[in-house]
Amino acid sequence: MMKPYRSLSFPLALALFAVPSAAQTFQEPPLAVDLDPDPNVVEIQLTAAETTWQYVDGVDTTVWAYNGSVPGPTIRAKVGDTIRVHLQNDLPEATTIHWHGVLTPANVDGAHIAQNPVLPGESFTYEWTALNAGVHWYHPHVRPFDQLEKGLYGAIVIEDPLVDGSLGLHVLDDHIVFFDDVLLDANSQVVPAFSFTDPLENAVYQLNGREGNLLLFNGKSASEVQVEVENGKPQRWRIINAANTTFCRLDLRDADAGLQQDIWQIASDGSLNTDSFKLVDVSSTGPGAEHPGQALLSQMGQGVFLMPGERMDIVFTPIGTDGEVFNIRHHDWFRGRHTASYDSTGAIQLGSDPLDGYYPDQQYLSLKLVGSDPGRGEFVPPAHLRTFPSFSGVTPKGTLQMTMGHSPPDANGDVNFFVQGEKDAMGNFVPLPAKKMTSLKAYDVQSDEVWIWEVTNLTHGEHPFHTHGFPFELLEYEFQDDLDPTNPNLNFTFAPTKRRMLKDTIRIPPRLGAKGSSRTIARLRVAFEDFGREGQIEAMGEQPTFRPDGSWTSGGWLVHCHILEHSGRGMLSFYEIKNRDNPFSLLGRFLPGQLGNPSLTASGDVSLDENVTLEIVNAEPNSKVLLVAGNVAANYALIGGTVVPGYASNGVSHEPGDPAYGLVLSAMSDANGRATFVIDQWQAAPTGFEMFWQAGFRSPGTPNGWALTNALSFVRP
Repeated sequence: MMKPYRSLSFPLALALFAVPSAAQTFQEPPLAVDLDPDPNVVEIQLTAAETTWQYVDGVDTTVWAYNGSVPGPTIRAKVGDTIRVHLQNDLPEATTIHWHGVLTPANVDGAHIAQNPVLPGESFTYEWTALNAGVHWYHPHVRPFDQLEKGLYGAIVIEDPLVDGSLGLHVLDDHIVFFDDVLLDANSQVVPAFSFTDPLENAVYQLNGREGNLLLFNGKSASEVQVEVENGKPQRWRIINAANTTFCRLDLRDADAGLQQDIWQIASDGSLNTDSFKLVDVSSTGPGAEHPGQALLSQMGQGVFLMPGERMDIVFTPIGTDGEVFNIRHHDWFRGRHTASYDSTGAIQLGSDPLDGYYPDQQYLSLKLVGSDPGRGEFVPPAHLRTFPSFSGVTPKGTLQMTMGHSPPDANGDVNFFVQGEKDAMGNFVPLPAKKMTSLKAYDVQSDEVWIWEVTNLTHGEHPFHTHGFPFELLEYEFQDDLDPTNPNLNFTFAPTKRRMLKDTIRIPPRLGAKGSSRTIARLRVAFEDFGREGQIEAMGEQPTFRPDGSWTSGGWLVHCHILEHSGRGMLSFYEIKNRDNPFSLLGRFLPGQLGNPSLTASGDVSLDENVTLEIVNAEPNSKVLLVAGNVAANYALIGGTVVPGYASNGVSHEPGDPAYGLVLSAMSDANGRATFVIDQWQAAPTGFEMFWQAGFRSPGTPNGWALTNALSFVRP
């Protein structure tokens, strides 16, 4: 049987450098330079480029970095500020910046479906108003499993001075802590993503994710770092787990050489909790009867426990003698690692890693106290930090069902993941990996609605579920087992009763029983509020859709597993938000022409029976453009267009041959590749009649000789 991926050997020359360096003041990422003198505007220049970085002093590693540092510069702003970030892409491939946890307009979220990726040598400007205080972070959303691993990430802190002052948090030493790891080869270079050619190694890499062989504290080999902190000075550490896969489980109160003072959690994923609470010490207890083969729910609150993408604000007061040193250690977690081997037929079979949760603890960081104890004692944060809405009397609009799972490995060790599915005609569940998701299959919600995410985990492993754009609150975990439905160890519900916190990334525990008959369900309440972003959260169509004035609509808001190898293999989907006053739905999916991605947009008041104006951009200049009702008719199979119905009236589709199907109009594009259609044919349709439209044109040099716009639809009022 193959060893689990974490134990695969990558000999490192830098492994010899395990002795802590000389003590230093708190080693933080550089502060981003504000280019605008206006105190209410934060303007930043970020350049993404290849450079060298020393994770270990004296050992050069080729990395990708923002402004030459790993992590990139920390952006600090206050609530209400205008944040403007100019990205210059000096990388050899396209990139974007996603603002993880930040409430932004949809079209500057930075997801690969929210904007056109920034090509090498090009630039792009992100701009929004800072709304939600807390620690967030930024990273690419083009090949993030590779670009982030190479060093492209940084922190963004949005402060609310009034709130911090009222709670007494302004007196704390405020520090950024990036927990990360990196997988390096024998030459101290980053191992390329998805580069394992052995099928067994490839299967374990994809299933377990990319776990590094060097733990990092703010971009440096953590075990070598010893930082100085002022004796008796209260600390606020804003901790971010930027690892591709590794679960952060730090113990500041290690029994042998840790701190003796209390560690308080005050915020999660950047947002203040309702109440502060003490973290309990990390237990070495293994899996028990409560969770056979998996981690105990009771251990979730032990130490600083963060899944990839999560953040936590902790407060503590280090007290001791001048020069005293304390150790912070990293503990393993029972996350459901797999092993892989060949069965008697030569097929790849999966097993459970017997060391899962039992890998040796690692030294993470040491703290050295400076000065004498001033005798003030420990800082205790206020018991109550904020008030959450009660949601009493609010009935959720419905349930958004997500299902996390994966296929068995194929002969090459490749695994297909999914986070959404659908039912076929026989009622059977059919997975929808990212490549199979379309706008027609995505969930549609409207602004200011309240919904329940119902996230089901069918797998043996844990997954961090992350949503873009809108935080949520955990209501409950439910564990189900069909084979043993009366067993209380396999069928129970766990609901937080004392602590309320807003999250954008959360642990989805594994199933407890057998594959195919057991599952875990997390229910999360989300309010799709547009406060401060009125008219800016609309996102639909799977891809960005451009208008003649250069503005664009995001293709959707992403949801995905934040184990980046999982999302990269398909555990990613999107949902759509539509403004209530917009009658037009964007549906995707275009076929690029020579000028790029052609877009079709619409305007007009259909409630007044006005003519509707359809506009196309990025067509071939001075050429004929065809506008078709329904999918692009008989040519669909030849040119690969989006499958959309012809018309639909009260749920009844009209197929080819129907007199209402296949209406074709034509117009000439101008020298800039723009064409306009003013249509009134829809006015003869009955109430409830939904019309689908798509445009196409010949485009020499494209694979099929044709290019297509996105599709769109609207309903006859």
